[in-house]
Amino acid sequence: MFIAETERLIIRQFDIADGDAMDCVFGDAEVMYYGRGVQTPHWVRNWLRGCLDDYQRRRDFEVWGVVDKSGRK
Repeated sequence: MFIAETERLIIRQFDIADGDAMDCVFGDAEVMYYGRGVQTPHWVRNWLRGCLDDYQRRRDFEVWGVVDKSGRK
C-alpha cells in the first residue's frame, strides 16, 4: 500500500516482499554488531512475518518502509 511520496522517497507499509532488503540489514555484521549478530534469511522472513502479524493485525500498529527511488535500499 502506497502512503506518501517525495521527489526521492516512497513511504509505504512493510510487506513480506521486503525480505530481500531486510536480509541486507540483518545480514550485515557491522549493523548487527550490537544486536543479536548476523541473521539468516530464514530468520529474517520469520521476523518479518511476526512484525506483520503482531503489529498490524493484533496491535493495530503498522510498520513502515522508506524506499529510495534511485534503487538504493
